[in-house]
Amino acid sequence: SGRIDVSGTLDRAPLRLGASLQPDADGTPALTVQHADWKSLHAEGVLHAAGDQRAPRGDLRAPQGRLSLRMARLADLDDLLDRPVQGSVAADVMFDRPDGRSRARLRLDAQDIGVPAQQLATLQVSGDVDQPLQQPQLALRLSATASIRGTGATLAATASGPLSALQLQATATAGAGAVAGVEPGSGSRLQAQGIWYGTQRQLELTAFSATYRQQKLRLLAPARVSLSGGIAVDRLRVGLGTAVIEAEGSVAPRLDVRASVSNLTAAVFGAVMPQFGWLRAQGHADASLQLQGSLQDPNGSFTLTAGGLGSGNGAAGGLPPGAIKVRAQLAAGAADVQVAVDAGSQMQLQASGRLPLHRTVPMSLKMTGHMNLGLANPVLEAGGQRLLGQLAIEATLSGTLADPQARGSLTLTHADLQDYSRGVHIADISGRLEADGSQLPLMQ
Repeated sequence: SGRIDVSGTLDRAPLRLGASLQPDADGTPALTVQHADWKSLHAEGVLHAAGDQRAPRGDLRAPQGRLSLRMARLADLDDLLDRPVQGSVAADVMFDRPDGRSRARLRLDAQDIGVPAQQLATLQVSGDVDQPLQQPQLALRLSATASIRGTGATLAATASGPLSALQLQATATAGAGAVAGVEPGSGSRLQAQGIWYGTQRQLELTAFSATYRQQKLRLLAPARVSLSGGIAVDRLRVGLGTAVIEAEGSVAPRLDVRASVSNLTAAVFGAVMPQFGWLRAQGHADASLQLQGSLQDPNGSFTLTAGGLGSGNGAAGGLPPGAIKVRAQLAAGAADVQVAVDAGSQMQLQASGRLPLHRTVPMSLKMTGHMNLGLANPVLEAGGQRLLGQLAIEATLSGTLADPQARGSLTLTHADLQDYSRGVHIADISGRLEADGSQLPLMQ
């Protein structure tokens, strides 16, 4: 038995602790924390070290009692954490022995918790942990609410079972924000289920779906993520509309990743960038990626093929269909690329050469092509404007990302601009813009 009283200062504030260790009537040790106070922090509680029938008296594996903690101002921790935090928190743990088995009953409530830029309005964790100091069996629930850029969001999650095979479920929702082009009620929702295998440090994702601006991402088959000795993914396969996205391999400690996207439609573009939703983009794309080495110095290849690119909007529907092909080979801190943009006789653009992955690696890129400026008329004519002429480019890019050097020319031939509503007509515009390193002289 005994008693301890401690007083001092921490972070220029008084710190006081009062606790005692006394035996119960049956001789079982009992630890009582009368008070633990620092700034807005207060903790107190009593623990009885009651062992089970098979354990020696005083065994701490089956405690009984209650501990509580309150902190009204998490901002009191700013100097210790070296970053601003805010909010308040209250936590209680009660240890009991229903049916002779040790159990911990948990409850945590937090209000306005987080950093100034992002907070959780409420956070609650509650539930039971059976055999908490022996073979924990969890039955926990978590709920949280927040506001993200003015949009309400909620999170609900559960964890149940032993740590060796912990069943996890989570649901997150966010209401529709005031975003142009997004219909009211088109909120976002995410649902996920999985099993955490603690011994192997692996997560088996058994179900996953996410809805964002009327686009749905869904897991097509169970996948496993390993955190043992690095980060690795086995057979991740998800669907996004009509597209199928597949990935497998390891990210760390060694990079060895294979991924592909097939039949990705342009409708996804309108969902991710709603400000361009008016285009009603059309087309599809396929892509593949293979990477080895390390994140700092990857080797591998990337390909992208997109076709049938166009617009379903009445104003832009007259644009000719386009196609894009991209090929890249990554090695030695750079990517050897080939890019081709094809819109028939209206536009042809090509780029090829070496692009650096680091600021000090030299680049060497050549660009050539031509475009009929009348290509834009299906859009311009809706506003009473018309554009004619030809634009040609022939240029090279060298130097480094830190000090790029451009050489070549951009040539405008027989351009003609009319704005019918303003009565403006500028005809027969020709000129050439030449680049020579850091100089851009305009030539006749």
